[in-house]
Amino acid sequence: ALALGPEQPFYAIQANALNSADQSVMTIESLAATYIDKIKSVQPSGPFHIGGCCFGGVIAYEMSRQLVRAGERVLLFAIFEGYPPSFNSAKSKLMNEWFFAFNFLRNLPFWIRDYYQLSKLDRRQKNHRLSRVFRKRFMRLMGFNIEFDKHDVVDNAASLAERYQNVVENNIQAMRRYQIKPFDGHMVLFRTPHRVPGRIEKPDRGWQKLSADIDIQMITGTHTTMLKEPNVGVLADKLKSYL
Repeated sequence: ALALGPEQPFYAIQANALNSADQSVMTIESLAATYIDKIKSVQPSGPFHIGGCCFGGVIAYEMSRQLVRAGERVLLFAIFEGYPPSFNSAKSKLMNEWFFAFNFLRNLPFWIRDYYQLSKLDRRQKNHRLSRVFRKRFMRLMGFNIEFDKHDVVDNAASLAERYQNVVENNIQAMRRYQIKPFDGHMVLFRTPHRVPGRIEKPDRGWQKLSADIDIQMITGTHTTMLKEPNVGVLADKLKSYL
């Protein structure tokens, strides 16, 4: 927000579960509808400029989809370093694990490049999480029915306050249930050269299957450093051209 300048209004929405005693799992669709109500309390009608990062990008996608279907104008839907939910749900879990192993080897050199840009503390935390993930991946390759949880998604998740841990776990459950549908609108993907080891890497990160009208903007940094200086300035400059 600061990098965009004081003349540019900027609103952020806090995770709904952080403000609520109800820690039950919500769907992506219901979260999007709740957040639309929040933004309409500030701006009752469009045009809207909406964006989200990582998991928040999927919620922003559903928000934009719901707004367009309701007849509202969404001038900008931006997603920052996000992937759509996996399209491999029709495949068996075992087949998905073999795909992961193959893509991990393909992306390993790029992952190592990004890994050594982390601090020593961040590398230690990532090592601990990845050892858990690889053990589970191996067990899944052996045919065991093991699911991933918050400790497999967030580095050092155990250090987070319990409420934050619940938010992460609920987000994982909501993502598993989400049946993503096409978006009839324009979207902009801001992405770094960063590669997730187990994914098939495409310039559009898989969004082209859902929105034919997509711009791709390359930014500097990685998934964890794109919002830090000096990378955030590059992102802000590119984002300004759409506002």
